[in-house]
Amino acid sequence: MRRAGGAVAAALIAMLALSGCASVPITTTSAGAESAWQARQAALVTISAWTLAGRIAVNNDAGIDGIEGDSASGAINISATLHWAQQPNDYRIDVIPPFGQGAMHLEGNGEGVVMQLPGGRQISAASPDALLYAQTGLRLPISSLRYWVMGRPDPASEARKALDDTGRALWLEQSGWRIEFLRYSQINGLDMPDKLVVTRSPMHLRLVIDRWEL
Repeated sequence: MRRAGGAVAAALIAMLALSGCASVPITTTSAGAESAWQARQAALVTISAWTLAGRIAVNNDAGIDGIEGDSASGAINISATLHWAQQPNDYRIDVIPPFGQGAMHLEGNGEGVVMQLPGGRQISAASPDALLYAQTGLRLPISSLRYWVMGRPDPASEARKALDDTGRALWLEQSGWRIEFLRYSQINGLDMPDKLVVTRSPMHLRLVIDRWEL
């Protein structure tokens, strides 16, 4: 099932890819910044349930297998709205492309994931990453995005980082991806990312989070 319809592939990709208040200070490598980072991470780890609503834009310069691009180069440009509800073990992701056509709903846990497609069809896979690859041929880090949207590295692998003077991530590099945190907003006394850019050539994902609930 590699040749998904345009709306299906667009919505699948849009899951990956998500304005606010606080600006980002300059980079620092001070001991104080590292200490603040550790304290911040300890606070984030305690948040096991959250929801977010936002907007996502995805650009894939190489195009998608089986999907015609919007230029002679085959580049793909997609935008959608996103709602993500995360529980300790379960999650639900709703993706709504422009005009509501091709809206999709994904529900999963540690044992697998099921995606509801238009027309009542369902697709299941062991992980959201595997599901996306099976449908579009793209290898993208849905599983890691759960952590990145919070300003955390995925604990499953090593990461590089740069910090501001309050211990917030300016950027992370992990598993070949670069995650830039362009803006934060304070939610329940904790600064949370509300604008991110996630890149690994040829993919460029821009995520704007309009509402956090912790």
